[in-house]
Order: sequence, then C-alpha cells, then structure tokens
Amino acid sequence: MENKDKFWLSKISNGFKRSLLFHLPAILYMAIIFYVSGLQTVSPPSIGFGLEDKIYHFGEYALLSIFLYVALLSYRNQSIRSKIHIMAAVIACLFAGSDELHQYFVPGRESTVGDLAADCLGAVAAQIAIRYYLKIRRQKSID
Repeated sequence: MENKDKFWLSKISNGFKRSLLFHLPAILYMAIIFYVSGLQTVSPPSIGFGLEDKIYHFGEYALLSIFLYVALLSYRNQSIRSKIHIMAAVIACLFAGSDELHQYFVPGRESTVGDLAADCLGAVAAQIAIRYYLKIRRQKSID
C-alpha cells in the first residue's frame, strides 16, 4: 500500500507543486477573511482615531493583493504576466465586493461602500508599491 502512495505522489509535477506553493498564501488568507466576515461581532483594537476601520480594511486588502500578485507569478503565460498588477488588484477588489455582500447577510455586521473603497484602495496601492519597487530595483541593477 505504501508503494502505491509513493507512486501517486511521484506523478504530481513540479509545476503543480510550485503553483500550489504560490497560490496557498492567497487562498488561506481569503479563507481567513471569509471566516472573520462571518463572525457576528468583530472589534479590532483601537489605534486612537476615527478612521481605524478604514485603515484596517486598506491594510487587509493590500496584503491580499500582494498574495495574489505572488500567486499570479506562477503563471508563465506572457499575457497574464504583462497584466499581473492589474489582475491582482481586480481580483482583490472583486473578492472585497463579495466579502461586503457576505457581511450584508451576517446579523450584527454592516456592509458599506466606504469599506469597499478602502479595500480597493489598499489593493491598488499595494500593486503601485510593488511596481515602483521593481522599477527601482531594475534601475539599480542596470547602474
């Protein structure tokens, strides 16, 4: 029986293992977001001023956008690679929309356009930061 298990594992390609490794952080993080969104009461710690909810949303989806960028790096297709920043931000914003819709149906939670805007701004800002970082890194390697 053990030889059959080893035989089955040897059939999994290195490309699949690499792709899974790249996708796993985004998938797990999205699952965590979905789980927390389903809780009836969530009160993150206060950081001392009134916009902390939006800051948390911004950071939450900036991180998701980074994880999605890493996941999309596993694709070798040039049409995907050329639009990787846009795709990561769009996927994060679509997930944010579905998350806000999910929260709408959870008792004790509210769904707001402001939260969605903060989510999408975080996702886009992360992609701009990644693109800027990569541009600087390329310039330094040329010099």
